[in-house]
Amino acid sequence: MRKSFISLIVMMILLCSVNMTAFAHDVPQMDKKGSIEVTMRCEGKPVPGGNLVLYRVGDVSENNGDYSFKLIAPYMESGAELKNLQSQETAQKLADYVKANRLSGTAKDIDQNGQVKFTDLELGLYLLMQTKAAGGYYETAPFLVTVPSMDEEKYVYDIDASPKVEAFQKPDEPESEPQQSESEPESEYESEPESEAESESESETESETGETEGTETLPTESDSGVEGGKASLPQTGQLNWPIPVLAVLGMVLFAGGWTLRFGQKKEKNEK
Repeated sequence: MRKSFISLIVMMILLCSVNMTAFAHDVPQMDKKGSIEVTMRCEGKPVPGGNLVLYRVGDVSENNGDYSFKLIAPYMESGAELKNLQSQETAQKLADYVKANRLSGTAKDIDQNGQVKFTDLELGLYLLMQTKAAGGYYETAPFLVTVPSMDEEKYVYDIDASPKVEAFQKPDEPESEPQQSESEPESEYESEPESEAESESESETESETGETEGTETLPTESDSGVEGGKASLPQTGQLNWPIPVLAVLGMVLFAGGWTLRFGQKKEKNEK
């Protein structure tokens, strides 16, 4: 009987120790450093380019063996509540506060493999946001990451936050047709300048036909009697070429008349 009682007490002690071991939880190592790694992907493919900016917005808080996170200055006035760290609303509220107050963070470019990694991080709550997206992609939504994070009842200090982020590609913009300006090119509306020959031909035609109405024709150089830069008298309607002709004709007639008269006198003398 006594042996049975002792055996029962031993079994109860063993059960209690097993239960205590089962319900014990891991304790974060406050002096340990951590890291956050992110791989940007779109439909499973890495997206290189752009950046991510890291902000430490919270610190680890302990209360009766329970660990949580609390905001640090200057983020206490952001109004964000850390009840649900997976909430997109909480991350967006902190991101808006960062932009409004122009708070500084640690920015890193995303490499050719679509990866970026922040190392040697103190324990705490971190906000990641993108200020420069890859070409052809939208900026990814801000998100929160805790260092450390609980994984299967154990704290993990090197965090892969890739599942928290996804890149979204912008739709291809259709090629816009060039808009026709209000003022069309002059070549489409104005006629080509007339050649010098055509201009002179038209001028001569107008002067011959006299069809120009309502305008007064200005004299040209030939009309005004300007030759070689010297002024000359304008011509009248008389022509000069008949003068020598008439002179020659007069001399011929004179000679003919004189010959005829001389011949008559000679015939009289002979009779």
